Amino acid sequence: MNKWLFHAPINKYFDVTPQGVIQNRLSKDMNTVDFNFPASQRFFFQSMVSVVIRIGVAAYTVIWIILVLPLLLLFSLYYTKYFIKGLKETWRIESVTNSPLLSHLGETISGVWTIWAFRVEE
Repeated sequence: MNKWLFHAPINKYFDVTPQGVIQNRLSKDMNTVDFNFPASQRFFFQSMVSVVIRIGVAAYTVIWIILVLPLLLLFSLYYTKYFIKGLKETWRIESVTNSPLLSHLGETISGVWTIWAFRVEE
């Protein structure tokens, strides 16, 4: 996404897209990477170790399972393509609907408690 954003033609993207939308998208992406990536990476490695151990036990028990393994791999790769397309479309819709106005309203509402605490309502 960053490569696409940095190489976007200036007259087509930055002139027609408000600055708040660009900042909202980039800040949301950074928050997603900062908070979700370590947990996702840990979950991925745990899953890979689990899969390797299960395949090893299955191959030790029934050697013929190794013949079925490539078919299962192709089946999972085929359906992963469709899952990723749907996931990208969901993220796109979420990014479009989160406007800077809603972000501003959310931050304002969360700041009301601070204003009340210091009694500066005026």
